[in-house]
Amino acid sequence: LEIPNHAKVAGLGTVNVSASDGDVHMVNQNPALLFSDMDGAFALTISPYIAGIYNAQLNYATTIKKAGIFNFGVFYQHFGQFDGYDNTGQSEGSFNASNYAISVSHSRQQNVFNYGATLKIAGSQLPGAQQSALLVDLGGAYSHPEQDLTVGLTIKNAGFYLNKLSNEERPLPFDVQVGATFKPE
Repeated sequence: LEIPNHAKVAGLGTVNVSASDGDVHMVNQNPALLFSDMDGAFALTISPYIAGIYNAQLNYATTIKKAGIFNFGVFYQHFGQFDGYDNTGQSEGSFNASNYAISVSHSRQQNVFNYGATLKIAGSQLPGAQQSALLVDLGGAYSHPEQDLTVGLTIKNAGFYLNKLSNEERPLPFDVQVGATFKPE
């Protein structure tokens, strides 16, 4: 939930709530960055690492009649293959571990303000254990009518666990972010 979903976000320091540039991947940073001109936008990012580890992000924006613009997203993180052993050192075979998030975002524009929300289910899969959570992101963005200035605010990962890996009390990564983007002449 806190990992950048593609290279542009990583290059911006992993936090972005105001720069859109028409990139549908930015909706994952702030749902208010989903604009009506993104209708039909499709983006796929695959980020391979070493040892079979990779991230994949897919986003598709579409306008639904009388309802407005929506973005449908899937994030998948695969950690590769591991060899498992019991307490005595006996091999128990190999296993995989992964994380995922499936999201639906919607936004509306009113004059110079855009506001949006994302509903997502996120989870982790380990051998013999699964964890999942239901989360919502809320965001707003102000775009200056004459200057290339955008100010954004987002509340991310407000929600609750549907099930946990253990009884350990580990909070969800709730975050409130504010940012501005300005391009001088």
